[in-house]
Amino acid sequence: AVSIKTPLGYATVFGSDAGISRLSLGELFVEAGDVPEVLKRAEKLLCSYFNGEKVDFSEIPLLLEGTPFQKRVWNALREVPYGEVRTYKWLAHRVGCGSSRAVGRALFANPVPIIVPCHRIVRKDGNIGGFSAGIRWKRYLLELEGWRPNP
Repeated sequence: AVSIKTPLGYATVFGSDAGISRLSLGELFVEAGDVPEVLKRAEKLLCSYFNGEKVDFSEIPLLLEGTPFQKRVWNALREVPYGEVRTYKWLAHRVGCGSSRAVGRALFANPVPIIVPCHRIVRKDGNIGGFSAGIRWKRYLLELEGWRPNP
């Protein structure tokens, strides 16, 4: 695991040589020993991201466990560009689901927020909606990318 200090606390990336399996916001994890190269690459990209740089995480291999529906949702999320948002309804339509709530549950289960940008999904009224790491993190991530949510 690799932990990165951010303005809101730590972000810790977990994985192996094969890829990233989890990103925890607010958790500090210290592990002795060799750090896999993929974690070092993820650390570098996340540091750049938290410094306000537009980052493409697509080069980072992911090892995501979830249902086929969750994986469809997570893959569709990767299409939402940096600094832009889409609605829960847009995402539900994109994955062929009639339920924004089902999409919201899949977003909440996303094991790698930021890398799979679930924070870029907002309610149709412009409210930022929920986030697995809390609204404070979601608001910060959206503002870091230059998007200003409704108060």
